[in-house]
Amino acid sequence: MNCRNLVFLTVVVFLYSGLARTGFAQDMVDQFDKEMPEIVLPDNNDFMDNSSLVNDKTQEDKALYYSISVPRTWDQDGNIVLDDVSVNSKITGTLRKFYGPPSFTERSKLLVEASSPTYDITAKQWMLQYLLTNGYNLQGIKEYNENKVEAIYVLIEDTETYVVRSVAIANGKHILFASYYLPMERWEEEKLEQVQVIRSFKVDEEIEEYVEEMSQYQFLDLATFEYPVSWRMRTSPIISVDRMSVDLLRTVVVRSDYEKEQKRIDGQIEISLVSIYATEDPEDEILRFNAGLGKKGLKIGALIESEEMEPRQHFDFESLFVYKAVSNGKRVDDHEFWIKMMSAGDYYYYYTLLTPSRNSKYFTWAQNAEAFKLVTSLTNPQVGGVGNQKINTNLVKGEAYKDKPQDQNQAE
Repeated sequence: MNCRNLVFLTVVVFLYSGLARTGFAQDMVDQFDKEMPEIVLPDNNDFMDNSSLVNDKTQEDKALYYSISVPRTWDQDGNIVLDDVSVNSKITGTLRKFYGPPSFTERSKLLVEASSPTYDITAKQWMLQYLLTNGYNLQGIKEYNENKVEAIYVLIEDTETYVVRSVAIANGKHILFASYYLPMERWEEEKLEQVQVIRSFKVDEEIEEYVEEMSQYQFLDLATFEYPVSWRMRTSPIISVDRMSVDLLRTVVVRSDYEKEQKRIDGQIEISLVSIYATEDPEDEILRFNAGLGKKGLKIGALIESEEMEPRQHFDFESLFVYKAVSNGKRVDDHEFWIKMMSAGDYYYYYTLLTPSRNSKYFTWAQNAEAFKLVTSLTNPQVGGVGNQKINTNLVKGEAYKDKPQDQNQAE
């Protein structure tokens, strides 16, 4: 393991070793931590022989091109005018609709819809927002990757109870969403077909595209990063190249009791570059973060999660720590405090995120978390800059921190 990596792990784990993960309220996590029910599928050849492949390329945006296999006995709804599809942050764009064979109960139906979020979001986060907004009863969820998720849930529509299996795929600036509505009475006879139809849903071409317009900031000739323009940049004069920092703020307009409009900060990202020659102890930076939280009525609490990432080119290591930010006596909503640490050349890169917690404001949390991941992933040291010479790792003595006494007043 890289020497600097060992230093940060030792410091962060040592400083907050008394913080138990179990202290974090798991309401939101537990509510949606449901495994997808297992269904053993038969040979797929019979399904393919009795279905038709629908290739839809009716939209101008190639990100909305898709294919899906539909049973031949199903009928397509001819009332949808595909040229008039309007996709936005809500599902108002129905691309196709199919109905199963007539029966004594309600007919099964298949909908292919589109949504265009206003900010970057994973497929799972989008799915959870959809389920939360509509109050549907989730039975199971499976995340294939950040761009694809499948879920099964129960809903009531016009007195009919449906078991719905859906798949959401993030592609380009859009979410493509296919849903098979199966009346509860026919669950046993159609559940296999439901799975096969939904799992046949594919996009024609995977397109990588940022949802928001991006802007770029440069720390002299040392590093650049990109950020969504919906976040406001707040800078301060660079007094020394040993320590430089900027803030990104996401604000929303709210109305007070007197109907006056006010701006409220709903997310804050701080990016700092600190020279290895300007800090003898990485623990000092963690304590500085905690002191900054104190001004907001918060302090670092229990560790929620941590991750060691494969460092990207030019970086020595990348480590992420997510903490609960707890009140220090003032009345403050639940928050989370994220710290990502990286190093390149002669600089440590510190990123922090202060956001309402996933339990208190899930939609806000999801937007902030993805923006934070985007900013950190779009940071690039400028190779050949004055601060990107080969580091002398002897300057960082990881062993020195192992015997440093823990300040119990800094954590809870």
